Amino acid sequence: MPQISKVSICLPVFNGQSHLAAAIESAISQTESDFELIICDDNSTDSSWNIIEQWKQKDARIVAFKNPTGLGLFQNYNKCISKARGEFIKLFAQDDLLSVDVTKTMLDAFAANPGVVLVTCGKNWVDDTGKPIKTLVHFPDSKRITGNDVILSNMSEITNWVGEPSTAMFRRQDALNGFDTQFCHWGDLDYWFQMMRRGDLFYIARPLVSFRRHEQSASSSNLSGLYFVPDIFRLGEKYADLLSAAGESATQYKERAVRMIAMEVKHLIDDEHLTDEEVGAIKNRFRTTEEFPEYTAFRKALFHSEATVAKLLGELHDATETIRYRDKEIAELKDTISGITNSKVWKLTAGLRGLSKRS
Repeated sequence: MPQISKVSICLPVFNGQSHLAAAIESAISQTESDFELIICDDNSTDSSWNIIEQWKQKDARIVAFKNPTGLGLFQNYNKCISKARGEFIKLFAQDDLLSVDVTKTMLDAFAANPGVVLVTCGKNWVDDTGKPIKTLVHFPDSKRITGNDVILSNMSEITNWVGEPSTAMFRRQDALNGFDTQFCHWGDLDYWFQMMRRGDLFYIARPLVSFRRHEQSASSSNLSGLYFVPDIFRLGEKYADLLSAAGESATQYKERAVRMIAMEVKHLIDDEHLTDEEVGAIKNRFRTTEEFPEYTAFRKALFHSEATVAKLLGELHDATETIRYRDKEIAELKDTISGITNSKVWKLTAGLRGLSKRS
């Protein structure tokens, strides 16, 4: 019977030949040596499987599976998790890199914090060549946070400071049913929220993973294809009870979501120079089903609608700032006049002003 490892590092792969070798090397270089590396190849059409087999021959801790048909990313994560035998599960991604001490540091965090069900950490962003772009650490110090606070904090900003899969570790007994495959882009955030219903999060204020940003990455494709939009509304529906308890109605959440989506679309237009043709052409790598032409047309319409909303919000902001500036000028003018009319000089010369009016 195979020996059970302390940690199962789960690595789903699909056409990842460009960075896969570097990812695997970072995983097997952990200072915590008691682990298995579970790799599930999602029927790649490039040389990913050959790379996996080569590394498997080098290290017996690598356990690899090849899916006969494509499952899609979140379903492939679920397959990795189902194959895991370790007490703890450390998620990973084919474009990313793990620091050598990430598993040991996270195991120490679990040992020191009973009741924590999820440990995540800060990250480095690197470009396609591995060159650092910036470091993102959400808190100045490592801290434990209650589950409800994690959910409400992320929902209030409509963001994911918890982190991508590569930042996360949890016990296999807390894996639940895995990722909800109805999500296109924010399935990881929903998965963390599911766990947060059961316990607390511990956030390590150190960048222990490097997250690669490039045009071919799944995250970039899903942002540019606007696949994150339906997920925002799905999150609102799934966690409506917590939003309601915090005093926000479903309508208020949706209105806030529309504003946030508009600002993201504005960023994609202004900074990434995204066009509606690119929006229509981008395919979702998180699912394997073919798109209907009507859905492509819908995404284009959504793109223009949100761009218009962003423009109107910008005009409203400018108008509001103009009104505030004018109100400030009027207030300052009133203060100046008040200062003059209440001054001793003004009062002493009141008679002279009266003579001037009669002459």
